[in-house]
Order: sequence, then structure tokens, then C-alpha cells
Amino acid sequence: MNNTTNSPLNQYREKASFDWRALRTFLQSDDDPQQNRFYDELRKHPTLLSKSSITPSQEDLKRMASKHLLDLIDIRKKLTREMSASGAKVNVTGPSSSMRHGQSFDLFASSVAKLGTERHQEFCRKGDAGEIIGTFALTEVGHGTNTKSMQTTATYDRDTKEFIIHTPNFYSAKCWMGNLGKKATHIILYAQLIMPDNKNHGLHAFVVNVRNPLTLLPYPGISITDIGEKIGLKQLDNGLIMFNKYRIPKENLLNRLADVNDDGVYISTVVNPKLQFANSLSMLSTARVNIAGFCTEYMRYGITIAIRNASVVKQRLPENGRDLPILENPAHQIRLTPCLALAYVGHVVFGYLAAIQSQFTSITDEDVLINLGNEYHALSSAAKPVSSWLIRDFMKDCKEICGSHVYLTISEMEEIYGEVEPSSNYEGDNYVLTQQCANFLLKLWPIVMRGGRIDFPLSSVNFLSNAKEILKCKFTANNTADFVQPENILTCFQWLTCYLLKETFEKQQLLGKSETNPFWIKNNSQVYYCRALATAYILTFYIDRFRQIISNTADIATKTVLIKLLSLYGVWNLHNYVHYFYQGGFAIGAEFGHMIENVILKLCMDLKDDIVALVDAIAPPDFLLNSVFGHSDGHIYERLESTITHTPETFSKAKWRGDVSEWKYQLSKL
Repeated sequence: MNNTTNSPLNQYREKASFDWRALRTFLQSDDDPQQNRFYDELRKHPTLLSKSSITPSQEDLKRMASKHLLDLIDIRKKLTREMSASGAKVNVTGPSSSMRHGQSFDLFASSVAKLGTERHQEFCRKGDAGEIIGTFALTEVGHGTNTKSMQTTATYDRDTKEFIIHTPNFYSAKCWMGNLGKKATHIILYAQLIMPDNKNHGLHAFVVNVRNPLTLLPYPGISITDIGEKIGLKQLDNGLIMFNKYRIPKENLLNRLADVNDDGVYISTVVNPKLQFANSLSMLSTARVNIAGFCTEYMRYGITIAIRNASVVKQRLPENGRDLPILENPAHQIRLTPCLALAYVGHVVFGYLAAIQSQFTSITDEDVLINLGNEYHALSSAAKPVSSWLIRDFMKDCKEICGSHVYLTISEMEEIYGEVEPSSNYEGDNYVLTQQCANFLLKLWPIVMRGGRIDFPLSSVNFLSNAKEILKCKFTANNTADFVQPENILTCFQWLTCYLLKETFEKQQLLGKSETNPFWIKNNSQVYYCRALATAYILTFYIDRFRQIISNTADIATKTVLIKLLSLYGVWNLHNYVHYFYQGGFAIGAEFGHMIENVILKLCMDLKDDIVALVDAIAPPDFLLNSVFGHSDGHIYERLESTITHTPETFSKAKWRGDVSEWKYQLSKL
């Protein structure tokens, strides 16, 4: 933080029950020196940090974002690969720039590394060096989540030992790839692999060079267009691409899972089909976890602005005429404090999930890899929709609390919300994803009924081994102190997951008596069953993982405030599913529902004096946040006045004032 000696935020900082620096150190751990190096490098690239007070044209936005990408490549060369590839750190330079970086380095490079072999390492090297810019091409105009119906083909030509890439119609054009509209030179293309005997072996991944790296012009046989202006991520040049029998070398097939020999014989390099399926899921899982992580980072920015603003902006109390910060109002606390709890839980848990991604290439035990792949897929399929939904709704609350000034672009809230809102549509329809998570869980229920043991590497479902005993649990807390204990909240969520799993399984069994098509059985159990089941499952995982991580801190004050945040996060989410606890017999009477409401209010009040220090511990530096309302010194009105009065042309006369005079003259003659 900058100098905050006379900050109006100090009235809360001085009341904090813990040392925010100790908490920040705990959250960052060994990453702190690298993060400081990253910040130092950012300061050497002022174009990454400068923002215009006047909205540039679409073309200028994309030009600036492209320059940002090149600057990030320069920073990447100077730092370790692990640090510079972190989406959480790159994200601080701005949503569009970070998405460009993520498309090129995280999705493209990791796809090549995970799905390719030694022969593809040159693509990784050039990507790391910034010699090529990559992106990920799966979605088609007419096929998003429905991957089985995708129509782009890669047909093997035995004579030339090449694959012929073809887009049969506009319906099958690949679309929405970030970086493709203006800049990408290479793509990871998913296409139906067709052999000379016309047998279709399904979707496979290929590296395709689509533009000349020097001129950035598409090669003959390729048509690329920018997809047009969007609601959010306006700087990102999303593109659309079509192929007209475009040829690529046979070696461009990413062949970790399958290959084709010179004679056109299809060879599966993974004998176990379950292992092949788990490997194929890993890339989609990685993308979904990254999206959830990006949303969490946006939340970290948004909640910093909202809480610092609410700690300074005042309202008058009618009974005594005193002015108090709006943060003192319980109606604002109940919207801001759970939002902060979500930012904390997300920040910690997604750091853990991101670290898991690197394990896939190092595991040699097939059974472990299969279980890890399936479990990670289930977690990512729930994490992305639940996180994007929650954060979208919380960000809306943050905007409303900030008041009318938040609609000024200098608040940065408009951009943050604009990037969070469309995230619900990235990498798969949210409802379909929750259904995929539910499918994984439903396969485990028969094992539970047989008394079998559930054992997966990340332990997210291992509690199901005791599902029969968990479902016998009843609400027994005698007071709020007992109720808010993390262990009690975890038990509530484990019960909720078991109950919803049982109900969803029985619902599908019932539907199966009158409907033979599994597709409609799943669809007809989606709204009140699968979605709630997937949500309960991922929230259970978040709470358990956060509980385990914070148990490692030795500082009592730090641990105490983190436990309060965890309790609030859990109870606030329980509030949305109270009716299931009554339906399933966990609770009887009004006490359970009343206690949840009372606990939420009490925890928000208990955390009020800590809330600014909690923000300080996770807030990005001022030079990155770049918000008039979120600055660490809290001088909102001084900065607002300075920014408005120094904006170019603020006091200039309108160039079109003559038109107004002419209109008024014409009106006077009517």
C-alpha cells in the first residue's frame, strides 16, 4: 500500500483484530518474492498500466491489447515459466490482456504439452519465446457443448502423408477463439479424424499454422475474420475460421493418445479406454478451472473497490444527525461481507486446484490417473458454473452498493463486471456442466448402497463411503457458537450432498420407468436435482479444502478471522438450500432457519471492524487496481475531483454547439 497516514480507512484498520501483513504472507507463502519481481517488471512496461479516461475505438482497443500481449511476452522471457504463466498474476494487467496471454500460453502451450509428444516440443519452445501466438479452437458456430456433432474434419491422405482440414459449411466454422481475429499464428484445432477407409475416429487435436508469423496474413485455403464487437472483453480479438481443404503435415496430430502411421493405420497409444477418456478430459478441465480462477481474480478487484468505497462514503443517521460510513448499515454488510468470504475461499482453493494440473503428466499409475482425471473433471465441471454464477451476482451487488459514481469508467467496476458476466458461457453451458458433474456422482451411489468404499485422489467424494450414517444426522446445535464451527458446517454440506445424490438417483430411476432415452432422463432431472447436487458437492469441497489449508497457520489471530470468513461462506450458502434440510428431515421447526439468518447477521457484524484489513491482505497494488474508489489511501472525493477536472476536453466547448443553435432556430420558426 501507498502512504495511508491520514486515510479515512484507518478508522477501521486500527480496529482490526489481526495483522493484515501476517495474513497476506500466509496467503502468498513462497510466491511472494516472485510476485514482487513480477510487479517490478510491470513497472518497466508503462503501456500495461496506462488507461485512457476516454474510451478508445474498437481498433485502438485491440491494438493496445496486442501491444500488452507483446509486453507480457517480454516479461515472460525475464521470469521463470511457472511464475509468468500464472493466470492469477497476469490477470492483474487487465482482463483482455490476461485472456490474450491465457489463450496463447496457458491453453495453447499446455494443450501441446499435455496432448503432444517430443515431436511437438518446438511449438512449445516457440510459444514460450513469443515467436508464435496460439489459441484453442473447439467451438463451432452451430456446435458449442455438443462436441459429438462437430463437423470440421481432418482426413488423412496416404499418398502425401498429410491431413486435409475442411470446413463443410458456415455452421461448422470454428469461432470465438481469442487472439484469432487479428494476430494468432497457430491454433489447437479439434476436428473429426477421418481415415482413408472413411472411418471416423472422433475428435482429435491438431496444431495448425494458420497465419504467416511475419505478415500475419492467413495462408491460402484459410479464411479468418474478426467476430465483431462484443458486450465484454472488447479488446480481445475473437475470431472465426474456415478451412477449404487446407493441408497440414501428419506430424501435426497431437499424438499422446493416438497416432496414424504412414500407411494410414490408426493406432491408439493408450490401451485402456478409461485412461484415454481421463486424458482427453484434462484439457477441458484445465480451461474450466482457469475460468473459475479468472472470475475469482475479478472478484478480488471488485470487492476491494466496493469495501473501500463503502468504508468512506457516509449516510446520515436521522435520530442524531451523525454521518456514518454506509458499511455500518447491516443491509450493506450482508451483501459485502459474504462477497469478501467468497473472494478468500476462491483465492485459496483455486490456487490449490491450479497446482493439481501439473500432476497429470507426472503420474504413472493408470488407476490413479483415471480416478484423478474423472474427479478433476467433476470438480471443474461444478467449479466453473457455480463460481461464475456466484461471482456474477456478487459483483452486481458491489456495483449497486457503490452508487451512481460506479458507472464512471474511472471506477473500473464497469470493466470488471463486463468481463465477469459473460464468463458463464465460456467452455460449456453451465447447466450442461453441472449435469456432467452429477453424472460422475450418480455413478458412485450404487457403490454406496452396496456398502462399498469410495476412494479418490483429491478426497472430494470420499465422505460418501459414510453416506448412510451421514443421512441419519439431525440438527442439534444448541447455540450459534456451536453452529458456526467449520466442522458442523461441513457436516451440513456433506448431508446436503448425500441427500441430493440420493434424491437425484431415485428421481432418475423413476423417470426411467416411463422414458427409455437416457438423454431425456438426465434433462428432466436437471433443474431441481442435478444443478443443486453439483452445487452442494463443489461447496462441500471448497469448505473442506479451505478448512484444511487454514489449519496450517500458527498465528491465532489470523486463524480466528479466517475461520469466521469460512463460517460465513458456509452459512450464507446454506441459506440458499434451507428447504432441502426440511424436506430431508435434517431439521424440524423454525429454529434451523432462524439460526442461519441470525448467524449470518452476527458474523457480518463481527467481521465489520476487520473488513478493511481483510481487503488490504488480498488487494492488488494501487498501480494495478487503478480505481479512484478503490485506492488504499481512501481519498475518494479528492481523487474523483482531480480525475474529472484533468480529463481532456472536460471544460472545452462542444464542437457541435453550432448544430444546437441551428436546431433551436429552426424550432423557433415552427
